[in-house]
Amino acid sequence: MARFISINITANASQYKNVEHLIPVGSILNILQTADQTVTLVLDSSLAATDLITLTAQTSAGNPVSAAGAPLTAALNYAITANPGGVKARVSLPLDDNNLQMSFTNIVIA
Repeated sequence: MARFISINITANASQYKNVEHLIPVGSILNILQTADQTVTLVLDSSLAATDLITLTAQTSAGNPVSAAGAPLTAALNYAITANPGGVKARVSLPLDDNNLQMSFTNIVIA
């Protein structure tokens, strides 16, 4: 299992968020997709009681994601359980129900 998962943020209004973000796998307690375009990671942090990371996705056409089920959760679970032989695994999002590529466009850590 990888020690970190890599989440690439693109097309965010803040140029400082448009980078690769690393999340420590050992700190992830739960992953919950809360809407078609939103997924939250619950982290166990020694610096605070619990941290939340909320990721927002959109399609390659710049539209909101239209996806049945929980494909964002599935993509994160796949990355977490990957065994790449290195220290990080990249999260690759699938196509949505309209056959458009999804990508993460925002990250909020609270």
